[in-house]
Parts: sequence; structure tokens; C-alpha cells
Amino acid sequence: MAIQRFLGDIDRTRRGAGALFGTFGLVVLSLVVWASATFARVTGTTVTFFLVGAGLLAIGLRLILHRTGVFEIDAEARTYAVLQKGQRWAGPLADLAPLEVAKRTRVVGTGSKRRTVEEYVVRAAEHSDIDLYCEDSPGRARQRLERLGKAWRLACKSYGGGVREAEELDQPLHERLRGEVRPPTPLRPEWQVRVEKFEDGYAIVSSRRVYWLLVQPVMLLGLLLAFAYAGHSGSWVSFHEFRAAIGPQGDMLSNVLLGLLGVVVLVVLWNVGQGALDALLPGRLRVTSGGVSYRLRRMRFAKLEEVVGSAHIELVGDRRVIALPMSFCPGEAVEPVAREIERLVVEVGSRSQRL
Repeated sequence: MAIQRFLGDIDRTRRGAGALFGTFGLVVLSLVVWASATFARVTGTTVTFFLVGAGLLAIGLRLILHRTGVFEIDAEARTYAVLQKGQRWAGPLADLAPLEVAKRTRVVGTGSKRRTVEEYVVRAAEHSDIDLYCEDSPGRARQRLERLGKAWRLACKSYGGGVREAEELDQPLHERLRGEVRPPTPLRPEWQVRVEKFEDGYAIVSSRRVYWLLVQPVMLLGLLLAFAYAGHSGSWVSFHEFRAAIGPQGDMLSNVLLGLLGVVVLVVLWNVGQGALDALLPGRLRVTSGGVSYRLRRMRFAKLEEVVGSAHIELVGDRRVIALPMSFCPGEAVEPVAREIERLVVEVGSRSQRL
């Protein structure tokens, strides 16, 4: 098997920028050569454009050829090498395990435009200063992580999850942890989260109320009501005036615009309802023989790969995620509640598979 050269995230970004600069440089140089050959004369403008094109091409080549960190992976021989800052390190491929997703916070911008950005980077255990990938969400970073883990046959650790061996990456949670005996995780009363048992499984019930989460839905609802009142009273523009402004009744364009307006209203109402539910009724996660379910979302055990706990709890599969709201439990309870959900999934999933 050929050795795979894998560029870090910074080098891939530099290569893309270099290709852009180099392409513009070649276009400018081609136009200069064409113009010089066509008009058979060289002017100061021609020289200026030639220097601009040559400069762009040089910058592009510099960005493409300069490397800050390159992995050379031999998956068959199970070895790797890293080329970084003119030096070369090599070792067994297992030293890179586990590949993991880590959260990084940095401040961008200057002055009053400074803002905090959260990034999720995929990195190896060794040479962790080289970002293999950098994404803006843990879900996308997890997808990148698993692809590398499968390609290099290395253990992986999602953000907020546990270490999974390469052969376990696509394995359902209840099969991967079958036979692992875990005692119930104590859930403290002040967390306002409890486990209810019934004939077909369990429910993890949250009775928390997080009233500050009502601020956004109340503001959205107030804004919607203000527009509705203004349209009804005609203080700004009445509905009939708006209807006449967008076109005659029965006109296709006006009907499309009205339909889009209706969609916007429905989206706002949905967000208001969702926000109110998260604040006042975080509800219950059910773990039954049919799988796991939370509100309108369901996932079968065969599709559930892990339970991760970071800022909030997520039940994760390759193509579906059930995310519990941040109001479901306080921050210090995320990890223990996630582990208790994991235990119940393994128990009910293993039992249902035997039936």
C-alpha cells in the first residue's frame, strides 16, 4: 500500500489560498504575454502587470509548497512519520491513538469587534500541536474523526465521549458495552433529574424550570404580536395595504410572497414553542425495547453509537442525533446523567435483542 501524505488543517487552508493566488497570477501573466505578442510593444503598464502577475504566482507557490506539518501514514506497515519545521519524527502508528476531538476557544477581531470563537479540532495523541481538522461544531468534527479512525485503524474519542477502538466505531452502543456491569449512577436531588422504571423500559425525567430561557421566546412572541397589531390597526400599514402592495389578488408572485410570510410566521411560532418547552418542560427521555425517544425524535438501538456529554447531552448515530436541551440538567450533572443514560441503553438494548 502506498504511503499516504496527510496535510494538517493549516496547510490545507494555505494550499487552497495558494492555488487561488497562483491561478490569478497565471491569468495576469498570460494576458500580459498575449498583449505583448499582439501589439508587439512593451510599455510601463505591461511591465507593471507582469510584475503583479509574477508576484501573485510567487505568493501562490510559496503558500502551496511551504509545509508546517505533514503526516506520512503507512497503514499497512502500521508506521507513521511527521515532517515539521524541517525535522522528521517517526514511530509506530499506534502512538497516534487515540485520535480525539478537543474544544478550543480563541478571540478574533480587534477593538470593539473582538469576539470569541469556539472551534473543535481533530488531533492525534502524539504531535497534538498539528490540527488534523478544524470544524465549528462537534458533530462535524466527529465525522472527520471517524473517517480518519477507520482509514488509519486507530481508536477515537469524540468530544464528551469515551474512547472507542477502530473496530467499534460503527458498532451500536448496546453491543459495544454488552457484558459491562455498571452500578446505577447516583443522581442528586438538586439536579431535579430522576429515573422512572416501567414495564417496557425506563424514562429519564427532568423536572427543572429554567426561567431565563423564556426571554428569547417571549421577545419573539412580543415582536410577532406587535407586527400583527400594527397591521390590524393600520398604525404602520394595514394588511389590505400590504396585500395590495405586493400585487393583485390571485397573482402568482403575490401568492408566493404571502406563502413565504406564512412560513416565517410558522418558524417564529415553532421557535417560541420550542423555547418555552425547553424552559418549562424539559420532559423525559424514554429508553424502551423500541429504542430511545425524546419528544418527536426517535432512534433505534442499532443506530445509536454513543452518548456524549459536553455542554449538553447528545445521543449520537451516524445519521441522526437526539440532543437534549441544556435545561434538561445543570452543567455539573451532564456527565453523570449521560453515563446513566448509557447504562440504561445497554441494559434495555441487550435485553430487547435477546427477546
